Amino acid sequence: MKPLRIVVVANPQAVHTRRWSQSLAELGHRVVVIGVRRADIPGVEVVSMIDRSSASAAGIALGYLLLVARLRRHVRRLQPDAIMAHYTTTNGVVARITRVRPLLMVPWGTDIRPESGRWTRIVRDRVNRWVLRRVDRIAVSSHYLAERVRAVASPLETHVSVVPFGVDTTHFAPRTDRPGDGPLTIGFVKHFRPRYGTGVLLEAMPHVLEHVPSATLTLAGSGPLEAELRELAASLGITDVVRFVGRVAHDEVPDLMASFDVLVNPSLEESFGVVLLEGSAMGLPVVSSDVGGVREVVDEGVTGELVPPGDSEALGRAIVRLGTDESLRRRMGAAGRARVLAEFAWERNVDQMNELIEAMVNDARSDDERQR
Repeated sequence: MKPLRIVVVANPQAVHTRRWSQSLAELGHRVVVIGVRRADIPGVEVVSMIDRSSASAAGIALGYLLLVARLRRHVRRLQPDAIMAHYTTTNGVVARITRVRPLLMVPWGTDIRPESGRWTRIVRDRVNRWVLRRVDRIAVSSHYLAERVRAVASPLETHVSVVPFGVDTTHFAPRTDRPGDGPLTIGFVKHFRPRYGTGVLLEAMPHVLEHVPSATLTLAGSGPLEAELRELAASLGITDVVRFVGRVAHDEVPDLMASFDVLVNPSLEESFGVVLLEGSAMGLPVVSSDVGGVREVVDEGVTGELVPPGDSEALGRAIVRLGTDESLRRRMGAAGRARVLAEFAWERNVDQMNELIEAMVNDARSDDERQR
């Protein structure tokens, strides 16, 4: 198939948007990202409404209203072969209001996963149902998320494809210069938000230190819970072994992970778990809560350990098992790297997404020919 004109309706600042749009452009497609927030993506045209960092909530809402008009204008200008909208309850709504076709919807997880608040869940499910029943194709990162989509939008006639958001295995690769001795370094790379369970990891550390006194914990991230987490570390008496390094740019994450011995993901909910794949690609054993789509990326007992969500004691025991057995860490790290290469290499995932878009475009063209 000839190169396509693809419009991506998404947040240009998000790693998901940047990686998908750049990779599709590298295949020769003309890619234009249209979104509310402002950012530059090399090799991709970006059309944005506002500077998200300085906008009020009202300004952001206005940005989405403007996005509808701007999307219509650029669709007329570009005559795209395909539209790709990321996140159902924002950009998916914009794409549906605009009635652009053919439309590939890409839920990310937090837009589909169940919410604790009853009314929030009801409203969100109804919005999702309205969006997802009226698109041409749906792509999700995990089978868990595919089941959530089918449950929310039932009955659903649109085909749901699982296309993992994989890992650049050249960028995320084991480092040979990692010293074999030294204190055990436990790593966390996420935002400091309730659903990511950072506090559970801090509460597990006293148990870890009982068995591995030299262990240290590196927390990479930022968010509304940072002050609370610092206070928790102080109350647990572990301030001296916990290092807050702030938010780390995605390109710099491999350098940070190279200093880890174990990567821990204590999330209370997770639709996929790409950070676990990144750790495995680096040759690290991983410990994670057994939630959502995590079992699709962690082979329990082979590439890492899984524990019940919110259980700090179980989390501590799992970390100790790895922390006291270097040979186990090496075996799990090697197995994790092999699995990522076989199933979650980014090049393979890009080919899957490209094939899905091309199939959608072919179907749309066939429909047009039949209607003539």
